[in-house]
Amino acid sequence: MMEHMNKRTKMILVTAGIYIAIFLILAPFDYPFSEFLTSHANSWFIAFGARLGPLPAALVCGYCILALGTIREKWYLYRVAAIAVIAVAAFNILKPDLSSLLEFLFMTVLWAIMFAAIRMIPTPENTNANEHILQFGILVTLISSGLVQLLKLLWGRPRFYALQLFGLDFVPWYRVAGFAMRSDAFRSFPSGHTAGAAAIFFLVFLTQLFPKRFVRRWKLWVVAGIYTLIIASTRIMAGMHFLSDVMGGCGVYLLTMVILAALFQRNGIDIWAELEQEELNDEKSMENKTA
Repeated sequence: MMEHMNKRTKMILVTAGIYIAIFLILAPFDYPFSEFLTSHANSWFIAFGARLGPLPAALVCGYCILALGTIREKWYLYRVAAIAVIAVAAFNILKPDLSSLLEFLFMTVLWAIMFAAIRMIPTPENTNANEHILQFGILVTLISSGLVQLLKLLWGRPRFYALQLFGLDFVPWYRVAGFAMRSDAFRSFPSGHTAGAAAIFFLVFLTQLFPKRFVRRWKLWVVAGIYTLIIASTRIMAGMHFLSDVMGGCGVYLLTMVILAALFQRNGIDIWAELEQEELNDEKSMENKTA
């Protein structure tokens, strides 16, 4: 069966298998891992993760919407949608008391800075391939965010701090409580902040949107991986999640990306096409150097 798959599909399957294996190996250490990190907590580190963790999801979604608006009719509708996405992000970062005029002004200034920042990012060339990638970025972000929130309600897993606060027993990740509306203390699995942080993996598509500016794809993978790891660590350190929660959150985003790319491909749109071509070019370049 494997011989009929292309290189990209084989690599994705192998990577997914390794990720699942690591998840299953590390999940039994959920409680001691949380105990260790919470006992070595750093308030600045925790605040950084809590405020800025999901920011990549908002920036990716906002930018993709804004860029689509430049190549489509009724661009003003896209701009309004981008403004709304960034406004929600600004609110989540500051969590202001809207009865306070000063805090509201701070939020407005932050929104303006963020919106100006994504407007400064160049718009990719108007091609069908680029339009599909922008659509892909929006859909992956929205679908993965929705899935995470749905799974939180389904799992009903108590957070690490809730175990201490309410005197509860530890609940492993695979124990599903069943769908019910619960307080935030029982929405541990999977981690929404980590899923939002994992949206930074959309960076790898910059090598397709801006081929002349971004040619070192592996560096973007490294940056995305490090950022997601940092945010995941802060969430465990804050007592909000276990190791399996943050791995689950990242896994939801990456799995959504893979499945959606496969659905695009079934409709004749190969999201990975240029990445695959770039790999072939790298291989030929290496062969020429060794020849």
